[in-house]
Amino acid sequence: MKKLTIKWTNISKNGKTDEKVSYLDFIRMAVSAPPPGKGFVYEDMRKAFRIIDVVEKAEKDKATEIVFEDTDAEVLKQHVKQCQWAMLDRDVMAFCNAVVDM
Repeated sequence: MKKLTIKWTNISKNGKTDEKVSYLDFIRMAVSAPPPGKGFVYEDMRKAFRIIDVVEKAEKDKATEIVFEDTDAEVLKQHVKQCQWAMLDRDVMAFCNAVVDM
């Protein structure tokens, strides 16, 4: 089992200053992005939805920490490492480091 503390960033969601982006949002972004130059095959979708299910449960429970099975954590790490982020931001880098170091 791998644990990640759910942190909030200074990045605004949809330009609304009162809605901040959390690590759960970053997880969803990373897992939803297909590998560069590729699409999703069935097995990739299955693995990604396992992670999304954990994220949705954490959101519903208003959790402060998210727990992944080891195999799901490895899939998430690969998604984060290959994700092409739309901005250069220290909060994004802190998230990436937190996931890779899980």
